[in-house]
Amino acid sequence: MTGGVAFKKLVYFDEQAALDILEMFDNGSTTEMIKTVTEKIAKASVSADAKVGVGILQSFKLRLSGNAKAGITNLVESQVKSTILSNFLTKYADHKSEFGLTDVKSINLTLTESSAAYFRTLGRYMKMVKNFEGIDADITPEEIKSLKSVDFSDFDVVMDEATGYYQFIGEDLENNTKAIYRFNFEGIRNNYKLTDLTLMNLRVIGVKVGQVESLNIDLGDDVLIKTSDEEYGGQDIFDEQEDKLKNGDVKYDVIDVLISGVI
Repeated sequence: MTGGVAFKKLVYFDEQAALDILEMFDNGSTTEMIKTVTEKIAKASVSADAKVGVGILQSFKLRLSGNAKAGITNLVESQVKSTILSNFLTKYADHKSEFGLTDVKSINLTLTESSAAYFRTLGRYMKMVKNFEGIDADITPEEIKSLKSVDFSDFDVVMDEATGYYQFIGEDLENNTKAIYRFNFEGIRNNYKLTDLTLMNLRVIGVKVGQVESLNIDLGDDVLIKTSDEEYGGQDIFDEQEDKLKNGDVKYDVIDVLISGVI
């Protein structure tokens, strides 16, 4: 139990997004608290000419002059993240209605094999392949040629820059409703892969940022932001059509996730 919100294990936390919400909610008191924390650590740990950069509140990186050690940077970054986390959970528990966030107590996340998150994870393993001809799989010469033309060395960096957020189809197990949930890769904790999230029983707290007419999270539609409904195969299209038959035209919420953990 942390600040009134129970997680067995924290899996994801978007510190910057949470800080932005706290800034609007408490008129900057969290920022002042972070400044106090960083100044105390700096004074206690380094020479008098050390300076804490303004960027600490945006990038969580400490820039010190003089003979400061990297360990102090890590200490401050850790303390800043801890401060934001504890403040966010405590204030959210005390002021849920005022925060106006979407809180799904039990969710099942799924991906398609053409989604950005799936390719992001696959790209990490493709870096290990030196000879595509040696792969024991049903791959055509044309597909091998295409794979050779891709530079996988910076694949994850390019994906992060291109997509920003990685989308999942999420089903609220309590209300049997579906939505698209978006995760910032930088917020993933404990060295998990994006695909690991589909194996967990999670609680998700996030911000509803809009609605879409389709559960299509394929990479092409994700990056190019197509608005028309297109067939994309799998169980998801069956479920989507079933929803439309039952309820008429439906729209699906898009939720930017702030925090998530195993329940």
